[in-house]
Amino acid sequence: MASHEWETDDRWVEERLATLEPHSAWVPSTAAALSRLQRRRRKPSGAAVRWALTATAAACLIAVMLVIPASRACAEQPGACVQRILRGMPVTGNSPAAPNAATLTNEPSTQAATPPVHHAVEAPPPQPPPTPASFQSVGSDSAPVTVEIYLDLDCPHCETFLREVIPPLTDAYIAPGRVKLLYRNFPLPTHPYAILAARYANTAGHLGYFVPTIRQLLATRQRWDQTGDIDTPLAQVLAPETMENIRCNLAHDSADSDLAADIASGQADHLDRTPFVVVVADGQRHPFTETLSFQSLKNRLDSMAPH
Repeated sequence: MASHEWETDDRWVEERLATLEPHSAWVPSTAAALSRLQRRRRKPSGAAVRWALTATAAACLIAVMLVIPASRACAEQPGACVQRILRGMPVTGNSPAAPNAATLTNEPSTQAATPPVHHAVEAPPPQPPPTPASFQSVGSDSAPVTVEIYLDLDCPHCETFLREVIPPLTDAYIAPGRVKLLYRNFPLPTHPYAILAARYANTAGHLGYFVPTIRQLLATRQRWDQTGDIDTPLAQVLAPETMENIRCNLAHDSADSDLAADIASGQADHLDRTPFVVVVADGQRHPFTETLSFQSLKNRLDSMAPH
């Protein structure tokens, strides 16, 4: 029976098709049919239109939901709100302060930059320039009078002067601040090892041992003035590490430059013997021509150095 139904349907379809006759003026056109097919494909279908409308409505709904909570933040900071929207950032109530227009447009800002705050650092006090041969001075730099003493470390009269005149001069004038004492080396050409002794003394002076060195060299001059062995007597009063430093530093130019300065000063003072004393006061140099003794030097100083 089902087969009979199918046959009946087929005959009905054939009969309907037989009644469809084309118009007498109709001519089949493949190009026209192809054009109509392409227009149909470009025309959106009803389903596509419905999908687009649905997506648009959903997007509008989401936008409304996002804008409503952020409206208060935008009202408080409209500039930050606009800039965040331009950057694609979420707008919240904790938005940071908006940058200037130059940040958004990549143009140089005309607003003056706030200078950095620098905390004042107290500069160290200026240091006075180094005084040449300062290790050779004894006493206050503010003393109104300076006594310069030229010594030859191989001179017996210099050893006597250092032993007999310097102690009372120190007690009466140097310690109270009335006089400053300045030692100068002036080796005489008649003493072949006096220059070496002066170099030892200046090298030790740069280490802080000038006065002990000249005292020991003057006291032991008869032991080294024939052989030039200055190292041995000094090692008796100076520590081994100090002696090692002196030996290493003897090759430095400082020992020679200090000695050259003393010799040039002695020549300018027309030195003709050792010991030789020059009293300096008020910028004037006064060579001491009298016989050297504490009393004769005291008479000169009392008239120049006030109590």
